[in-house]
Amino acid sequence: MRATDPAAVRPAVPADAYVDLSGRETGPVRLNGFLLGHHDTPRGPQRPLYAPAPLWRTAADADEIIVLELERPGTEPHLRHRPDLGRTTVVTLE
Repeated sequence: MRATDPAAVRPAVPADAYVDLSGRETGPVRLNGFLLGHHDTPRGPQRPLYAPAPLWRTAADADEIIVLELERPGTEPHLRHRPDLGRTTVVTLE
């Protein structure tokens, strides 16, 4: 699946972002030819994949996100400005 972010909503200067793959199972993700990582949503612990600013293109060029889903098809990836760290856990040391 390929998803292209419309240039109209992209800032002129690229910024850090997180590629949210909620509703998907497992597989590799590429951004403009660079391997961001392997998402494994059910097992975690990382939910969105971090995409640093230097990987994004400027507003004039289209970004290409390629998701190879190995289990089941899902919706298009969403871009987030903050990570989803899931539920936090308090650890008490005795």
